[in-house]
Amino acid sequence: PAKNIVLYGRSLGSGPSCYLASRTADNREDEPVGGLILHAPFLSVFRIILDSGCTLPGDKFPNVDFAPMVKSPVLVIHGTHDKIVPFSHSERLMNAFQKQYRTEPLFVQGMGHNNVHKLVRETFARKTFRFLQLYVTSHSKKHRRSHKRQQNSVEVHKYITKSIGQPKEKSKEVDCDKVKSQPQPQPPTPDQRDSQSNRDETDDKSPVRNVRSRSHSRSPSK
Repeated sequence: PAKNIVLYGRSLGSGPSCYLASRTADNREDEPVGGLILHAPFLSVFRIILDSGCTLPGDKFPNVDFAPMVKSPVLVIHGTHDKIVPFSHSERLMNAFQKQYRTEPLFVQGMGHNNVHKLVRETFARKTFRFLQLYVTSHSKKHRRSHKRQQNSVEVHKYITKSIGQPKEKSKEVDCDKVKSQPQPQPPTPDQRDSQSNRDETDDKSPVRNVRSRSHSRSPSK
């Protein structure tokens, strides 16, 4: 998923990175990228040479126009002694991003465009790692936990449905008063018992006849 992707664009690479971040934010079928890190970015290519104040026709990579559409946490890194892309580009580009997606930038005193001083490498790495930890990794864990809870809920629902099945109809209530009011069977009288006993004795004394099939044939007349 896009939330697991962090775009890192340095100098000229800041153009494609800003463009992709804005496009994923506009995609309704997926979420925006997890984060955007821009190292020595520019407002646009033409603005490096000419501060036009607007995007001219044919201007390449107008980051300042894509920045308001980005919906991912943004980290901007720039050296104050950059002689290729003026440091002011990062300051102005930061203001172009929506406020809720801006994070604390890393502006390194004395750093140029093509080098990261040995003394600031540790700070550079720590700042980048901190950005990933706060704005990317923590969000991914929350998303995974939320997704896992949804999966568990679905599995529990399936298990309960399979175990219990469809709801059964309510059993009919028995009206005890109605049952008591119904006539109860009476025990047989002495005469009825004697009559039944005589019938049983007659059945016992009746002979059992064995019926055999015989073939009747006439002898031929002589």
